[in-house]
Amino acid sequence: MSRTTNNHPAGEAVASPEWQQVVANLLIDSVAQLQRKRPGEQALRPDPDLWGRLRHQYKDSRTRRVLVVEFGEQRVFPALLSMFFAAVDVAHFEPSHLMLSRYESGQRTQSHRQRTYSRRRAGAGSLISMFVEEEVERLGSVDVTLIVGPDVAPRAAQDIVDLVPVPYVAVAEEASYEYSMLRFWVGATAVYLKSTRIQEEWRAAHLVPANPINVSDIEGLLGALGGALETTASSAVVPANGKADHRILLVSYFAPPTTPVSVQRLNYWHRNLPRLAAERGKGLDVTWLTATRGAEGLPGMMVVPDPGELRTSEDGWRFIEDLRRQEVDRLSASWADRVAVEAPSWDAGFDTIIMSGNPFYYFRLASLFKELWGAKVILDFRDPFAWNPRFNYSIPQRAFFMNLEREMVSAADAVISVNNECLIDIAPGVDVIRRIVSNGFNEDVVDSNFEEGGGANSDLIRVVYTGTVFRNLPLDDVLDALPEGRVFLDHYGRDYSLTQAVQSHPSGRAHGLMPYVEMVKSIRGADAGIVMTSGESSTQTTKLFDYIACDLDIIIVTDGEPLTGNLHDVTAELDGVFWVRNEPADLKRFFASYVPTRASRPQRASFSRRSQTEGLLELVLELEDL
Repeated sequence: MSRTTNNHPAGEAVASPEWQQVVANLLIDSVAQLQRKRPGEQALRPDPDLWGRLRHQYKDSRTRRVLVVEFGEQRVFPALLSMFFAAVDVAHFEPSHLMLSRYESGQRTQSHRQRTYSRRRAGAGSLISMFVEEEVERLGSVDVTLIVGPDVAPRAAQDIVDLVPVPYVAVAEEASYEYSMLRFWVGATAVYLKSTRIQEEWRAAHLVPANPINVSDIEGLLGALGGALETTASSAVVPANGKADHRILLVSYFAPPTTPVSVQRLNYWHRNLPRLAAERGKGLDVTWLTATRGAEGLPGMMVVPDPGELRTSEDGWRFIEDLRRQEVDRLSASWADRVAVEAPSWDAGFDTIIMSGNPFYYFRLASLFKELWGAKVILDFRDPFAWNPRFNYSIPQRAFFMNLEREMVSAADAVISVNNECLIDIAPGVDVIRRIVSNGFNEDVVDSNFEEGGGANSDLIRVVYTGTVFRNLPLDDVLDALPEGRVFLDHYGRDYSLTQAVQSHPSGRAHGLMPYVEMVKSIRGADAGIVMTSGESSTQTTKLFDYIACDLDIIIVTDGEPLTGNLHDVTAELDGVFWVRNEPADLKRFFASYVPTRASRPQRASFSRRSQTEGLLELVLELEDL
């Protein structure tokens, strides 16, 4: 390999005013290169004080090494980054070759080294990652990785972070969602977007939040790299509250800042179980174990990163091979194995373990936790596992999951789910305590904003749909059935339907995903909320509780038989509930004559998260006495 000579010491550049101005210009040019200006975007404005401020702020990073992995067009600023770190190694991928470089103190100190490969070749993703692993081994250890454009080559990006197991920061090329990338995004200490152009699209499609890169966010990018260097993620157990006489460990793959509904459920438990226990004179300490790297540093959080399948134990690999043979999703299988390997070294002593899915594979840890600490184990399935109607399993796959589900439940002390129909479907025949703990509405948010929505408009009937529009349950027929000028629909949430009809329909408006508190304020002025169901008996949805909280009528549009299943069980005693078949003629007849109830329900408080969480606390205390 040919080399170039570096005229400055490796640890520090000459700090003359002229040199500082050169680097400041390099900073501006580099960020402009990363966030390519598009027509209509605001021009980048340099900050003349930025260079000096950043040099002082990140002076402690100059002994650390960064690996930059870049796919597609070159946009990264390795020379600039090398002014803040000891060295920056760059792996830049073009469609047919890999270029390798090293930068130190603002200069390239090792010239490009090229490796060729074929993207068409089977296993090209692994081949790419192998090249990177070889380069890291040749040059020495890496402290943090920056990956730009991982969505261009998802398999290669995932393999690289598995083979080079250090904290990583990602910059997404586009906003399109691919399930195969979920583990990658969850494992990043921070995710960024290449421009503001894709921010809203990303927010609507992804569970992991991300911010765009611009000239002011260069501090954020360096802060993310510095923050990644500071993450321990070594499963250091959160110290117990000295006044606590009972310790609970919540276990879930997802945690804040990710946004699935399950996170809202556990986040409420995490914050409020100690308070509710204190009202009963009980000292309770709650720790949350997760794979979500972005939760590192949040109070009461314990992060064990998902190492991927390349670094599993022999037992873990055997289970993963079983899943491979069944050709089913494997998300969380490698994480469950990592937790099983690390947990015996924890100085913990948890009294109760509450594991929540999905994914569900870490539910297999019930026996281990009981053996380690003598803990009581509660499995929160929320939805069915083996018999989930949304999972189109083959007969062999369903048999495999039925056996796995029975194994999980048999090792637990109790099972909870959101309704009775789900409880019946979970490991039928296994003798275990079963309780209903519904999601409920968040009274902390709803009640504090209860008066802010205002009254409904008596001239225009306003109906809302909150949450995701699924491909199999689009809103097209509902929208077409609304009498124009009399009934209007607002949608708050993601839209995965093929037509995304709300965006262009004259009787509808799409607001996209918004914070929960803002959504509550927006729907408070509506008349009714719509629930779409395909008719499965176990169907339950969080939006139902939000509609009850905001005193909205509930319009249940079903592909099945009206007045059946769990939705009927929950709403049978409530006023202002209407069922209609999901057929164009039925929908038109209903909305042509619909008159809003506009009345509060006396049962409202029983549907709150506080009420449901009190039921969970009672179960914890009941198991403690067994």
